[in-house]
Amino acid sequence: MNYEIIFKQEFENIMNKYDMRYLNVDNNEFAIVGRDFALIFTIHLDDIFISYVMRNSHGELEIYDFDSFIVEKFNAIDRENIKKTNIVEERVKNRLKIIARGLSNHWDGLMKGDKNWVEDYLVYPLAGKPRKADKKIMDIIGI
Repeated sequence: MNYEIIFKQEFENIMNKYDMRYLNVDNNEFAIVGRDFALIFTIHLDDIFISYVMRNSHGELEIYDFDSFIVEKFNAIDRENIKKTNIVEERVKNRLKIIARGLSNHWDGLMKGDKNWVEDYLVYPLAGKPRKADKKIMDIIGI
């Protein structure tokens, strides 16, 4: 299933609110790009993985895999009016809706480009080390 249309619908308000642009990275992999960072959303089966891309102090693009870190702050308001379903496409649509709400409701600074979250991320128990972006990401993201 191609989720591009659903992704654009769910993230249209965020892209407008934070002056971000949409990029199709790959099949079922999408990005919203801010001034000096990008969020990449990878849809696999019925799960969504979120990565944050930014330049490190050496100017190299790094990727932080941080879906568990950001969704930890999501709450019942972000999940309001979400109906349970066994249909994969509907579950993905619901998750995209929850993520869009949660980013807007709890991560305003991050969405505006603030990097203060990195300090908290580095001590987060499930945090991984940032990895260097591959050539495909560097070419596509363009930050």
